[in-house]
Amino acid sequence: MSDSASKRRDILDAALNAFLKFGPRRTSMEDVAEAAGMSRPAIYQYFRNRAELFRSMVSQLHEDTLKAVADALEARGPLEPRLVRAILARDGAFLRLFRESPHGEAITELHTSTAADLTEKAGRLYQSLLA
Repeated sequence: MSDSASKRRDILDAALNAFLKFGPRRTSMEDVAEAAGMSRPAIYQYFRNRAELFRSMVSQLHEDTLKAVADALEARGPLEPRLVRAILARDGAFLRLFRESPHGEAITELHTSTAADLTEKAGRLYQSLLA
């Protein structure tokens, strides 16, 4: 992974933690920058605004989850345990995030209003992997 890609990933991980900690209404770019160990202007070199950052965070979360699903399905062994691991890789990851945050409902609302297209696409890919 390039240094730029690594920094971007660090920012997205920091953003996820900040959104889970503070909620979508209270999370600022300053909160994300602090969590990432960067300055706020440095964050803006990677993301134009908070909305773009949130959408990128959601996209990365879906990408990571779909990779875990694919890995579970491609593993050796009987089909049933692989399917269970694949389902848990997707559903368990999202449930765990929202169980760990008191802001799960607010994050879901923002997600629905700003990144529903990403979730729909990830859902189609998930179904395709299971098929």
